[in-house]
Amino acid sequence: MALIEKILSVLADVMTVLGIGGVLTYGVFTRDKNLLGRKVYRLIVFVFRLSLVFAAGIFLYALYEIPYGLMLVALKGRTCHFYWEEGKEIQHVLAYVVSILFLMVPYSLFGMSVFTASLYYPKLFLKSILGGYYHPDLSVYKQHVSLEILEAVYGTPKHNIDVTAILRSMVEDGQLHVFASNGLAGDPHKGVRKTLTVKYRLNDEPEKTLVKTERELLEIPEPAGAA
Repeated sequence: MALIEKILSVLADVMTVLGIGGVLTYGVFTRDKNLLGRKVYRLIVFVFRLSLVFAAGIFLYALYEIPYGLMLVALKGRTCHFYWEEGKEIQHVLAYVVSILFLMVPYSLFGMSVFTASLYYPKLFLKSILGGYYHPDLSVYKQHVSLEILEAVYGTPKHNIDVTAILRSMVEDGQLHVFASNGLAGDPHKGVRKTLTVKYRLNDEPEKTLVKTERELLEIPEPAGAA
């Protein structure tokens, strides 16, 4: 116990020096009080959020016996002997693993909600689990938009260029705005009208394909009212 307390004490000193001490030193050298205040504020918010997540972990750990006991009842058929028993090791291991996995779901969702300051991930999780029975409006969480370019080809059926990597590099804040033109990667078929075909996935929605002819603007997500 004394060794653990010593380790925790050293870690606390290191965090203090690297955290608040480092911020104060940085502020003194830069002589920027606004920046110093902003750094301290961010540190306080981070510590508070971390404390909430840590407290939630302790709370859930105190409740682990509930799912653990239920699993033992299901595996052993009785409610007594919650500790290890000879010949029952597999049942106990399974009960531990399932209980931990079960508690990790709400704990992870809570942690993501705290650090993102939104309910986006819990709603997304419930939507994935409940399917057609739950339809949350996730469009308001624009900061969580995820755009994945699966495949992008520019040219004609006979002569074309793979521009997947190029378009992926142009994605910014979950959005893509690009003109279908030879400026992407040259002219693969001179004298012939070309198209830009993009396969993509927005958030966790099904895969979609968008086709634009030469000189047209391709926008993902598509503007409201676009066909």
